[in-house]
Amino acid sequence: MLVEDFLKNNHLEVRRVGGAERNFQQIIGDMSLWDSNKKIKDVRPALCELKNISIIKECVIIQKCNSIEFYVVTTDPRMVDEVIYKVWKKFSKKFHEDIYKTKLEKYSQMHGVRHLFETICGVKSVILGDSQVRGQVLKAFQIARESGCTGVFLQTLFEYAKIVDDEINNKTSFHRGYTSIERNIVAHLLKENVHIDSNIAVLGAGSSGQLICKALHENGFKKVFVYTKNPEKAKKIKDLRYVVYSYSYLKQNLKEYDIIIATTDSPKHLITINDTNLLKKDVKIFDISVPPVIDLEIEKIKKIRIYHIDDIRRFADKTIEMRKKELIKVNSIIGRECENFKLYLQKRLIDYTIKEHLSDRSIFIVKKPIFIIKSSAINYMKQFLTSEGFIEIFTPLITVIPVDITTTKKVAQFEVDYYGKKSFLRASAQYYKSLLIVNGFEKIYEIAPFWRKLTHHRKDSLCEAWAVDCELTTNNTDNIINLLKNMIISCREKLWENEYVYLRDFGLYKALYSDKIMKITFSDLVEYFGKNGVQVNDDRSFRKYLPIITKHIINEFDTSLYFVTNLPVDFRRFYVKNIDEKTSTRFYFIMSDWIVASGSLRECDYETLEKNLIKSGLPPKRYKLYLDIYKDKNVPQHGGFALGIERFITKLLGFGDVSRVVAFPRTSKLFVP
Repeated sequence: MLVEDFLKNNHLEVRRVGGAERNFQQIIGDMSLWDSNKKIKDVRPALCELKNISIIKECVIIQKCNSIEFYVVTTDPRMVDEVIYKVWKKFSKKFHEDIYKTKLEKYSQMHGVRHLFETICGVKSVILGDSQVRGQVLKAFQIARESGCTGVFLQTLFEYAKIVDDEINNKTSFHRGYTSIERNIVAHLLKENVHIDSNIAVLGAGSSGQLICKALHENGFKKVFVYTKNPEKAKKIKDLRYVVYSYSYLKQNLKEYDIIIATTDSPKHLITINDTNLLKKDVKIFDISVPPVIDLEIEKIKKIRIYHIDDIRRFADKTIEMRKKELIKVNSIIGRECENFKLYLQKRLIDYTIKEHLSDRSIFIVKKPIFIIKSSAINYMKQFLTSEGFIEIFTPLITVIPVDITTTKKVAQFEVDYYGKKSFLRASAQYYKSLLIVNGFEKIYEIAPFWRKLTHHRKDSLCEAWAVDCELTTNNTDNIINLLKNMIISCREKLWENEYVYLRDFGLYKALYSDKIMKITFSDLVEYFGKNGVQVNDDRSFRKYLPIITKHIINEFDTSLYFVTNLPVDFRRFYVKNIDEKTSTRFYFIMSDWIVASGSLRECDYETLEKNLIKSGLPPKRYKLYLDIYKDKNVPQHGGFALGIERFITKLLGFGDVSRVVAFPRTSKLFVP
């Protein structure tokens, strides 16, 4: 199907209703009637209602603090205004017709495409270049997709919008620096040398309130008290160990606070002119609510300074000025990509085949270029390892030894009845690799599947996955790390050289322009992030805070690719060589916020291996075959790594779920086909 024919029967119509986008005083004027009652409280039923209307094929609803946007694909654009009017009126608590009539903006077809591109990258944000909007846009799309309200058009459009934003992020300075309202508030507090033990009240536990709390937590502020309508729902804030109250306790506690930050969308004032006697004389107040929830008369009559959106934006004037200078580049990219979008949509209409699945993936989209890239990546890794003198091996997939000891309540191994004998689908080839090294093989690798019995769905793991598994004789962990690093660099260079036409579809700019891969020890990471309010002390907390850690790494070192070395001792991996009682030779390789590879030196001393097994609670007799390898004192020191192919490709392409790069994924729920 040609894209022109497709667009004739599938009209993109965008309707935006709301206030001004970059002037606070105008926002207040425009939005005097705009409060939470004008929003759609639960978007899902509204989406389904819209989708069930005969002329609507697809739909997405994006809600922001001062606006609501409807993206629909329709067969009859003449009826769109009436349809949206009825749905919005039905699902909002208090619909005001004047807002719809006077503040309605319309964008059709390619004008709608451009509007989305400008929205997701922050060109149309209250704060120019605000990166938070991207999250709001993608979350809205995710809700629509989960509700079954998107098809090939909007899936392609929102996917490509993400690519455009990635290109702007990597080719311009448009997103550099802190310019979000919330982070600029915290930056201002730090600039004013506000003490970390100051009492801070945050009004509202929505997305803005959560971001404020996150930024305060990252910068060491401990005495933060959050007020919300439903304290029991503020789980993310409670996870930061901040106290959460109902609004009913606010006025009796006002006198305690040095800082007050309002982020809620309450339709009435939470602090009025009559409450000023309850406030500290030197209290600092920030009100970023729309409309304001702190009475403006307080500032006029009592001379207490209240910072609003425009005031906060001035904190980052230099950054904003830089972004304004980058607008020419940004608009050029958006203009060019609007033209390219038709080609991208054309490829989607040709390349994608849609298969119906049961279970958790009712519609599974298989895209041929993904598998071309995956196949090529594996081939380039094999070429690299062969050039380094490695021999490819082929070892059994059924084993009697569950060597990779990661058995927990959430992860186990698949048992197999092998002619009446208890065996396992292997989770690791470590036994066979060690056996071959002992018998004179110095450099070996294998590309093969492994299995783990997951009891719940994980976006970064499958029950059946593939890995590049390498082993070599060496007594230095750096040799293993450098081998893995060079293999990844070589693979990416060849992909960029030979598969550009496919990679371009996924917006792989930064990942393939930069070979910067940093390395940090676990102890240095603990010390560094401890100063920034992130308490990392073991493998579990490291995994928990990995997204935060990665964000800091990107901001500080301008890379999302890094090694974390000298990880804490974990006796479940009894074959890992330890440096001392607390530190091992084990390392992780991170791409964005996923562990893509891990490796270590192997323990080659029989007695130490036996002790490690006992400490892990495992019977040495069960691992006799493995232990017997090391009875000879002359076993060469060796080590290696395993790189998860699905994880590598998923992060390379910027996806968020490994099942996107597997034709027939195996999860705890998906077994057919």
